[in-house]
Amino acid sequence: MKIEVRIAPVDDGAEILRHAIIGNRGRLRRQGLRYVNDLLPMWQALHDKVMAADGPPRDDLIRQARRINAEVRDKCRDLGTRTAVFFVDLPAIAKATVLDDRRLWQDRIACLLDGLTGPDCTLHLSQNDPVAQAALAAHAAGEPPDAPLEPRVAAFQTARTSLDLLNAALVVVLADTHVVARPGASGMPNPRDLTATFFSDIGVLPQTQKLGFGTPLSPEATDAVARRIAAYRSDRATGTPPALTPPVSRDRAAQLPLTIFFMVEPGPLEAQAHLLVASLMVNCRDHFRMVGFCRHDRIGALHPQTRSFLESCGVVLRPIENSFADGYPAGNKLIAASQVQAEGWALFLDTDMCLMRDSSFMSLAVGDRTAVCLDTLPGWARSEDDYKAVAEALGFAGFPPEVRHWSGQVAHPSYNAGLILFAPADRKARDFGQRWYANALVLDRDDRIANTRPWLDTIALAGTIAQERYHRPLPLEWNCTTRLADDATRVLHYHGLRQIRGNNLTGQVSGILAASPSPYNTFGDFMHAHKVGMGLPGDLERRAMRHGIQTI
Repeated sequence: MKIEVRIAPVDDGAEILRHAIIGNRGRLRRQGLRYVNDLLPMWQALHDKVMAADGPPRDDLIRQARRINAEVRDKCRDLGTRTAVFFVDLPAIAKATVLDDRRLWQDRIACLLDGLTGPDCTLHLSQNDPVAQAALAAHAAGEPPDAPLEPRVAAFQTARTSLDLLNAALVVVLADTHVVARPGASGMPNPRDLTATFFSDIGVLPQTQKLGFGTPLSPEATDAVARRIAAYRSDRATGTPPALTPPVSRDRAAQLPLTIFFMVEPGPLEAQAHLLVASLMVNCRDHFRMVGFCRHDRIGALHPQTRSFLESCGVVLRPIENSFADGYPAGNKLIAASQVQAEGWALFLDTDMCLMRDSSFMSLAVGDRTAVCLDTLPGWARSEDDYKAVAEALGFAGFPPEVRHWSGQVAHPSYNAGLILFAPADRKARDFGQRWYANALVLDRDDRIANTRPWLDTIALAGTIAQERYHRPLPLEWNCTTRLADDATRVLHYHGLRQIRGNNLTGQVSGILAASPSPYNTFGDFMHAHKVGMGLPGDLERRAMRHGIQTI
């Protein structure tokens, strides 16, 4: 059982999320999730008693908390709970200076969570921008746009400092517990965004829930608040404050470089790898290292210019051997995922991807959840029998309920295997990449499994996630086709380079190339150099690896 604990000021979106959870109680229960504050009144009573205690918790209260938490764990397990959600309400933001007595508050929270924290627990901490909070408060109070914002910013900065220091103290005190820090209600003034982010962080697909709780700002109000924030920051000589960062964590894996790995082979994948690496160098805001995997019998045939560019960007090339009898191209990613050496988190990216704007993949890292995006179209299954065959082959009861995929088609969840964020391999379960590959081999040998070419990697991914029922669903912006791409898109999954030209994306891609270490300043120069200058084999415009059409 996984335990998710949100610790935040009571007025920082708690009521919005509480209503969303209670309003979706039946849907969440069917997914094995229960909200303990509502489910078990004895825990809410304990919460209120501990948080209102006069001074540090006494020994008798600590013993009571430990006993009640043990009962809560037992009751949740008896109900078949996969994920138990707890809310810990701190004083309102306006009163956050009371948190200056950090030792008192950390003792209260440690008492309240005694017996709940540990490797299977994630703390969800609130983190806000005081300028955004001040602008929202000024707008709510009806202040004119030119009214000075400084007094409100100063007040919220004091509250922010108190909250951040408490958060940092909690991370140290509650050892071995995972931590994720998110903006609160001021950072996401649309309640749908706040709710969708929290649901995703606790492993719930937002599309399966009702999100319309709370009243969002009107577009006019949103623009007015944004102008206030921009005006305040432009008037400061120090410029825009640095981006918010999570509090100091004892989670060593989160502080290690993110390992980004992908496939590269002679031919069209060389051009795609060039664009992928260039986009990561420009737009990835994480501390990362890159590894390119290539089949051992082809790595020597990579063009010298490809090797030179990749090496200049710090990419380490690693050989692999494709163990599939027919050389199944997508099997390369399965093998790479099982072999990648990463001390911290690891990210697999299909080579036909481009990071379009400033982004942090580590912002998606929550607990030990594998992060994936729903597929546009669940193309591998033709009937319920296909899902049943996979479940029987991998030994689990069945797939989760049907959901609406990005194309609009309703089916059991299927995930795109082009972007997968892997939790560190030393977390409780066996490494996800190894399980994914092992499951693929099982399915490939089972005659009941249809459409394993070209869908084996996707089938195995859907089966492995259904098997463990513990992942973080990602919004479309992190793995988006050219047809669905818009200004919010972060990772463009273009499939074939001709799609960039055909969907009027050459300007954006040219800007990325020009800003990167790439020797090319435009998409046209990039294509001409790889087609004519380097004379790469294969059709650079189309999909580089499609089983049965081109097995490079």
